[in-house]
Formats: sequence, structure tokens, C-alpha cells
Amino acid sequence: MTLPEILMLPAWTADRDNPYILTLTDALRQEGVRARHFKFYHPAQNADTLHVHWPERVFQNRLGSRSNSVARIYAENLLRTAERTRARGGRVFWTAHNVSPHDMPDCDRQKVWSVLRDRFFELVTDVALLSSGGRDGIIAEIPELVDARFHPVLHQHFKNFFVPGDGALFREELGIPEHATVLSTFGYIKRYKGVSGMIKAFREADLSMTHLVVAGRFD
Repeated sequence: MTLPEILMLPAWTADRDNPYILTLTDALRQEGVRARHFKFYHPAQNADTLHVHWPERVFQNRLGSRSNSVARIYAENLLRTAERTRARGGRVFWTAHNVSPHDMPDCDRQKVWSVLRDRFFELVTDVALLSSGGRDGIIAEIPELVDARFHPVLHQHFKNFFVPGDGALFREELGIPEHATVLSTFGYIKRYKGVSGMIKAFREADLSMTHLVVAGRFD
């Protein structure tokens, strides 16, 4: 028997450091639904349901990030697929991870995003919210979504994905006393996350017996 399919952007990620997509597709599979990966270079793909997490991926992938022409083609392919899905009576989902790209690209890519944004959100039928609130704020930023259906889909935990570490060994390696308080931020270190501001605020607070650990890769 053929499983029901959702065309998803993305349905997999090469980097397993962020397990969000992996855990989502696994959960769908357990419910008898297969997530098929949207292919940037295929125009107007068929789908009963299209689920887009980050439309800006059209210029945040290996080729689209290097060529504005490629990014425009990828954006058009995504838009045509969304249009075809709607024309077939299907639904276009968008998960509201963020209302605009975190790393806003250069001027040429901004033009691609402007065209993509204006057309894509008019085609969205359903919005997945990662918290129980936020609908009004999203509509204020993206009024094209006023008639869309909103669904709270709480962000899953990752406690079963990462192997717990040895806290005592961690403190020993970093020279942190046993009874000191440890504050931490971990993940990709990017400018938009405000890590430098957090470090500045931590230093100015002058907290006794408190250590700040910043862990993760940076571009």
C-alpha cells in the first residue's frame, strides 16, 4: 500500500545538529505519512499537501546562495508548485519558524525574497504555530495570512535525541567549580542571535560564582 505523502521543504537536512526536521518526519512516518523532499530544480511538482518550513531556503542552499539567477529559478519553482497544489485542491502549510530570514542576504537576494514573500504567503492555506500564541503578531507582519487556518503545533523537545553528557567531567575540563552556577547558550553562533550582547550583559552583571559557557560553531 502506498503511504500518503506530504511534499516538504525540507524533508531532510544534511546537518544532524538540528533534529527538528528528522524528528518531525519520523513522527509523520509513525502516523503512516511519508514526507517527500521538495527538489529546488524541479518545476511545478505535484503534491496534495505542500509543507514549507523556510521558504528562504531558495537562496540559502549551496547553489542558490552563490547565484542570484539560480535563486530566482528556485523561487519560481517553489511558487509554481504551491500554485499547482492549490489548483488541485490541496493545502499549502507554512511553519512559522520566523516571519523573515534571520540572515538577510545581500541586495540581489533581498529582491528574490521580496517577490517570493509577496506571492508565497498569498498561497498559504494553513500556518503551524510553534507556541499557543503568536497569531496576531504574525498577521500584523504578514497580513496575507489573515484568512489562513492557524494550528498550534508546539515545538518538540530533543531530550531523546542528544546523549546526556557528564556534568562533573564538563566542569572539570572547563575549570568550573562544583557548586558554581552555569549559564549556557549552544548551537550555531550567528550575528542575529545577539550572543555578543549577551556576553556584554553577563560581564556587566558581575555575577559571583556564575559562569557563562558559549558553545557551538560559527560562520
